[in-house]
Amino acid sequence: MNPSNLRAWLARFTLPALVGLLAAGASAVQAQEDPPGRVGRLSELQGAVSWYDHEQGTWADAERNRPLTGGDRLSTGPQGRAELRVGSTVLRLGEATELEVVRLDDERMVFQLLSGSLALRVRSREVAAEIDVDTPEVRFKPERSGHYRFDRVDDTTLAGAWRGALRVDDREGFILETGQRAEFWRERRGLKFKWGGLAGDAFADWVQRDDQRDEQRSASNRYVSPEMTGAEDLDR
Repeated sequence: MNPSNLRAWLARFTLPALVGLLAAGASAVQAQEDPPGRVGRLSELQGAVSWYDHEQGTWADAERNRPLTGGDRLSTGPQGRAELRVGSTVLRLGEATELEVVRLDDERMVFQLLSGSLALRVRSREVAAEIDVDTPEVRFKPERSGHYRFDRVDDTTLAGAWRGALRVDDREGFILETGQRAEFWRERRGLKFKWGGLAGDAFADWVQRDDQRDEQRSASNRYVSPEMTGAEDLDR
């Protein structure tokens, strides 16, 4: 076979193979860039609530039903409140609260409370195993379904369980059971804590009232999975 015929023969068989490889590579990249199936949404807000716009590098007014995913941040002003839902998981933010969604995908949900008050309701043990709540002082992991509260003031974190079991994820970690609450801070020798009682205030009253309202909305569970974000609006 002369050189010109050889080049034509190689082009005939290698070009389609190269195109196929490039197409397969493009499909793989596209698959890697597909958004996660799990996403949150800002389901309710009262008063001043802001969302951090990464593209503009500034805070903007938040809107109801805004989708939220990893990297997003929410901030409430004085007398402001917000509710974030991810499937059946509900996070309620009190006034003067800043929360970052560190990670939100099909495998994990990681939230960081930077200041203020946060209530977390988890519906199942399976979902609880996928959740972390962080503060600059300590990390918490729900052990099972339940209702939990977190507060951060200055360099101190307070955490408790209205219902459920909350693990303190530290070298000498322990479990906060139903009705227990503790205060945490850092010193040179590591994490320090002391026991305290569950707080009864306007934030707790609002959270409990809204949670009771949710319990009365159950029709949607007969038609769609409670892990579908926004399913609770069918009850409206």
